Amino acid sequence: MPIPNAAEIAELYNEMGYNINPDTAQLDAMYGQKKRKHDMVMIIMADADISAVINYFKTMSFCKADDSKYFNLKKIWVQEPVINIFTDSIVEAQLAKVVMLERLMLTAFRNNDEVIRAVNIETSREYGASIWSENINSTQNVAAALNTFIVWINTSSILDAFLLNIINTSITADYAIPESNNLTRIISDGASELSEKFHLFYDGQWKKPVKQEYWTGETDILIANATEKDIMDCVVSAVRAFQAWSTTPLSKRKNVFQYLADRIASTGNYSLADSIIRWANDPSVCETSTFFLKDDTVNLLVRRDPKGVIVVNSDNTEDLFRMVVYACITGNTVIITSSDYFCKTKLKYCDMFSSCQIPPGLVNILTFANLTPALQYMSNLFPISIITTGNVCVEDERICNPNRDLLKFTRTKFVWMSCK
Repeated sequence: MPIPNAAEIAELYNEMGYNINPDTAQLDAMYGQKKRKHDMVMIIMADADISAVINYFKTMSFCKADDSKYFNLKKIWVQEPVINIFTDSIVEAQLAKVVMLERLMLTAFRNNDEVIRAVNIETSREYGASIWSENINSTQNVAAALNTFIVWINTSSILDAFLLNIINTSITADYAIPESNNLTRIISDGASELSEKFHLFYDGQWKKPVKQEYWTGETDILIANATEKDIMDCVVSAVRAFQAWSTTPLSKRKNVFQYLADRIASTGNYSLADSIIRWANDPSVCETSTFFLKDDTVNLLVRRDPKGVIVVNSDNTEDLFRMVVYACITGNTVIITSSDYFCKTKLKYCDMFSSCQIPPGLVNILTFANLTPALQYMSNLFPISIITTGNVCVEDERICNPNRDLLKFTRTKFVWMSCK
């Protein structure tokens, strides 16, 4: 299964409502092909203290270009009412060379929704963002909606040693893509007399595979073989669901899995039902902490945001549901993958998903005759993260033990604000 090219990724995002040109750097940022370390963007609101912004650039003018404590400014968004005031102030302060307005592609925006959408399209998770505004409540809402891993409010992009240590800590999902050595047989739809047949499940419905291919997972059943187009369609559904689910209140997310647990308990599987309720109410999956640095002069909010679409795989039903519940409770959507002889066991839960108030696209299942190339293909799609039954590897042991599952399914978001 080949790695998707730029045109395929652009088509995927255009189907979701984005206007992406495969020949632009926007796609590289979304696709994840070019990792950007310590890059940042700036957002200047209409009510910003322009003199404070100018003072920031004056500070930057005395810093070395290769100073690792500073992020590299890539672009500035300025709200329309103050764009002329901002550019005139830069020129008057003789900072045009420092700011490099021509290279930075100074861009005007009208409202918060417009700038949030633009920044999220043109940046990646490795970026930082600096927002300047006197309306702190509104700014905090914008900060929460940005995909960047750190946001500064009315302050510069300098990092002290404490925060640099946090950012540079390596937190990765240490998974191994399972090798698929099963001998399988691809059969065109209708070419077999086997009585039982399972399609793919995504967007809340059973779907026939686009190429009408099935494989014999057991002697008495046919299981759909997903190909590139099936994956793309499923990912589009999962991303659309993520846009709504990630903003759904935690209490409502828990209710959905309470319904699922009740449905599973009605089949007699009380052990799994009890486990689902326990996982859905695990306090470690909804942690947000606020603490102060530098003698209460800086307020640093540390939160965990969902990653996006989580691809999970496990031969064990208990492990599989644990990953699904944790991924969804933390705001992600899920694609379950399988190519083993336990496909039938996993697929039997699909009808429960449809009848338990689980939104379409939240939990999906794709089956493959050969899982390894499928996972390799999916690993190149943004915003997909692949998690199997492997453990989380955290190099900094100080933050390792209690919240390993939280680290798997979320990413750190810092909001750094000066205390006046």
